[in-house]
Amino acid sequence: MRSFFVSVCGRLSAACLTFSLWSLTAKADTVLTWNGANGASWDTVSANWLDADSNPAVWTDGATAVFTGAGGIVNVEYGIYQAEKVVFTGTGN
Repeated sequence: MRSFFVSVCGRLSAACLTFSLWSLTAKADTVLTWNGANGASWDTVSANWLDADSNPAVWTDGATAVFTGAGGIVNVEYGIYQAEKVVFTGTGN
């Protein structure tokens, strides 16, 4: 198991979010794409993700988290979320 840290900072904000991720193999084939509204919460009960078939889904530990589009705010709720990897695509504006 590998552990690494990721920091996410907004272009217009001095605030940064730092969180640690662990590389897992249990759900390595699961890819979830963020579909939450700006300011929505990353937790384990809200269906703010889309699965590979574009169906609403809740976060599954060990999945790959994909964030697309122009960027925005994601509230990471209290807890430990484990991701195989985190992918950012889009303009990031």
